[in-house]
Amino acid sequence: MNQQTLRFTKFCIVGGSGVIVNLGLLFVLVEYFYLGENLAWLIAILASILNNFLWNNAFTYNDRRSNSHNETMRRIVYYYLISLGVMLFNFAIYKIGISWGFYYILSAFMGIFFSTFLNFALINKLVWNNSLTKVQIKNRT
Repeated sequence: MNQQTLRFTKFCIVGGSGVIVNLGLLFVLVEYFYLGENLAWLIAILASILNNFLWNNAFTYNDRRSNSHNETMRRIVYYYLISLGVMLFNFAIYKIGISWGFYYILSAFMGIFFSTFLNFALINKLVWNNSLTKVQIKNRT
């Protein structure tokens, strides 16, 4: 298995934990706290983004640790901006699924599934990009 395939596999494992956080929280907020499906979806997606950043930083990209607080903050900001952009795509899939009569949990899962590939490509390129890290390390020496 090449490094990129292994990294995508790890990314998907982390994403699986995010799916559990997302769908579990969505279900609890809708079924037990009686929040509207859209507000519950937003809260669940924001919680899963944080979950995924922390686990990707520790597991998927553990070979690309940041060397400074500024680098960590840049990564968090980029991660959230990318994730929020991809979230719009995810939300569109979610709403289309609901409009087609799919159960809201299935619609949310469909959005997550289709967003995974776009999210990996952007995050891999812009958040934990080796060339960005190498340039920053070179500039520090």
